Amino acid sequence: ISPIILNTVITITAAMAPKPKEEPSQQTSDDLNSLWSLMNVANANYWFLGVDTASEVTESFKDVDSSKDGETFEMNVKVVQVTLESGLGHRTVPLLLAESSFTGTAQNWSSLLSVSADMTLEVNYFNETHAIWEPLLERVDNGKR
Repeated sequence: ISPIILNTVITITAAMAPKPKEEPSQQTSDDLNSLWSLMNVANANYWFLGVDTASEVTESFKDVDSSKDGETFEMNVKVVQVTLESGLGHRTVPLLLAESSFTGTAQNWSSLLSVSADMTLEVNYFNETHAIWEPLLERVDNGKR
């Protein structure tokens, strides 16, 4: 599959997909005359002026269950990298580069199964015009790219 054919297929499928309907924007006519005038905020109940209620450490503390020292299975795959290339003979062009990692733990599978896993995936496509990899799916770690 050449990149030109791949681009043609993507363009055709995008043209055949239904277009989302645009809703007319609802304009609110708020009175903005007193926007910059002085206001007393002593009795205001804004969310950013409130104080969060705290919880003591002793209230949320849980005893560690010593029965969990039994069965444990851990798996850690640091990097799996797959490259999809296209071409004829010695002329090959990279299309996609996928990179993934996986970490998982399973405990107490014969009594009370507990499983936790973390997987990341990043996919890049090759921009042949600029000869660089550009992100298609970006990796997100704890809400940050």
